[in-house]
Parts: sequence; C-alpha cells; structure tokens
Amino acid sequence: MTTLLAPALTTERHEYRQGELDTRLGGTVNHNELVRSSTVLLSLALKGKPYQVFVTDQRLWIPETQSYYYPDVVVTPKPLPLVAGRPDGVRHSIFIAEVLSPSTEDRDRGTKFCDYRQIPTLHEYLLI
Repeated sequence: MTTLLAPALTTERHEYRQGELDTRLGGTVNHNELVRSSTVLLSLALKGKPYQVFVTDQRLWIPETQSYYYPDVVVTPKPLPLVAGRPDGVRHSIFIAEVLSPSTEDRDRGTKFCDYRQIPTLHEYLLI
C-alpha cells in the first residue's frame, strides 16, 4: 500500500523576464480579497461584452520584452488570444491590475509597469 503525503506548502510563483526567473511570494488574505473583489466587479461590468477576466494564476506573455508575468487581474479580448504553442499563456491584454504590497510595490511600479506599457493593446494599468 502506498501512502500519499500532502505536498509541501509553497507560496512561490516564478515570473520570467528576458531570460531571468524571478520568484514571487504568494499573497496575504487581504491581498486575495482585493483581487477577488476586483475580479467580481470587472466580471459584472463586462458581462455580455467580448472580454474575459482572469485572476492571479493566468500567465501573460509580453513578446516585446520577452516576459511572462502573473498579474493579479488581467482582461483580454475574446476570442482568447493565446500564445502560439502555449495554451497556458495569453497575450494582448487590455487591462491589468496589481495589488501592491511592501514586497512588490517597487517592482509593480517600476519594471512591470515599463514592461506592461509595451503591450500595444493595453488601455489601463491599475495599482490597488
């Protein structure tokens, strides 16, 4: 008989920027509540419109900067613009939101903001 053990608790995610991996820590309860509330409000506001709202675990590819990020909230047009050969990555976001924390604020306001600005379809970047 094989005994299954629960996997070790991990709070890490990895983002990729120009050949470098960056470890991201998981969010707090407050962070998750802000993301959830934002996603619900956006989903209600965009109901019946040709957009899709994603939360935290959706990988966003930015070919202009050769980067993969996991924004807290991302909105893309429908039909879903997937990365060729990568069904786990989307492109052409029109809206991105990041919930700031002391450990992510500088990166969200700096490097990520600069990279997000390279997305030709992006209309809004919201920092919460």
